[in-house]
Amino acid sequence: MRRATRLALVLLTLLVLPSPAAAAGATADVANTSIALDRSVFVPCARGGEGETVALSGSLHTLFVTTELGDRTLVHETFNPMNVTGIGDGGGTYRATGSTVSTSTSTAAAERATMTNTFMVVGRGPGSALMIHTVLHVVLLAGGGVDVTVDRVSIECR
Repeated sequence: MRRATRLALVLLTLLVLPSPAAAAGATADVANTSIALDRSVFVPCARGGEGETVALSGSLHTLFVTTELGDRTLVHETFNPMNVTGIGDGGGTYRATGSTVSTSTSTAAAERATMTNTFMVVGRGPGSALMIHTVLHVVLLAGGGVDVTVDRVSIECR
């Protein structure tokens, strides 16, 4: 019973109190869309390492949240495939999965962004899945300078 009471109090508090962004006077814009995705991807590990080109189609879900916090702008972007399937030129069937998440902060002095991408094209059977993973950090300085740091890039057959 105590656990249920605590849970009810926490939920009530979350419903009644404004969010931290609202309390700070922030304004937020949200765009939640889906766009058509039609592209070909080469899967080098398919067909026992022979590889094949896979024609993918489906939708790409996109979510953009922009928050203004006084002299800063925060942007959070998420992309993920929805019902993306494909057929390889060798006849294999595939599905695409994963997500790309980008978070950036802009001020008068600079814009800083971090992008993490994990994209997979998954076929049937062992070794027929391709996974691409990248992590990037980008700094755009007001004076025009650009600094890009690549933390990780991996391309794996699984």
